Amino acid sequence: MKLKVAVCDKENSFCKEIQRRIWKVRPEYNVIHFQSGNELLVTEKDYDMVFLDIVTSDKNGMEVARELRRSNYKGYIIFLTNHTEFMSDAFEVKAFRFFDKTITTRQLLETILEIETEMFQNRKIIISDYGVEKVVNLEDILFVEAMNNKTILHTVSEKIETGKPLKYWKEELETERFYQTHKSFIVGLKHVRNMGEGLATLDYSNKQIPISRRNYASCKKAIYTYIRRYGRNM
Repeated sequence: MKLKVAVCDKENSFCKEIQRRIWKVRPEYNVIHFQSGNELLVTEKDYDMVFLDIVTSDKNGMEVARELRRSNYKGYIIFLTNHTEFMSDAFEVKAFRFFDKTITTRQLLETILEIETEMFQNRKIIISDYGVEKVVNLEDILFVEAMNNKTILHTVSEKIETGKPLKYWKEELETERFYQTHKSFIVGLKHVRNMGEGLATLDYSNKQIPISRRNYASCKKAIYTYIRRYGRNM
């Protein structure tokens, strides 16, 4: 996931330190930092996560969070502050986590993983199937198969035909959780139980998906990366 993150703290050095740590575990993230709450509030506010201190250079960080929510901000708010007396107020603004400034890189990574997993589980796509629109959870997609001039999405409960090419689905699906194993197949890495001899076996009905010889090594790497990052059962 290539997420957009804001870090807001009156101390520029702390902002840069959190930015550096996030980039250490997620170099693909777009991380922007602010020392002023007002500077944050006048932006597009299209951040997936906002890391906030209670003390910014111009206003109380809790009020910044309230203004974010009043402006219909739906993303994740994480407080990084030594002012733990405000912890109970964090529930009011639906903060995801509340840490003091001694947060470790491990705690930061665990928080990011929780958010990524929750976002993925909640992400849905709408697919038109012969004039009927269906809502599908991304995590329920086992694999996508190209067949003649159409593609078939195989989910845990049904098969859905679409007129979109496989290239469309490669771009549409979250790349870290899906992988194109073959010119005709994209597989959901969550559902791969094992792989070997040019085949990936899925955890539903023992379905086997072909892996081309040239994609085998990179597919194996993608699966290992997925397991390290998200765990086997996510």
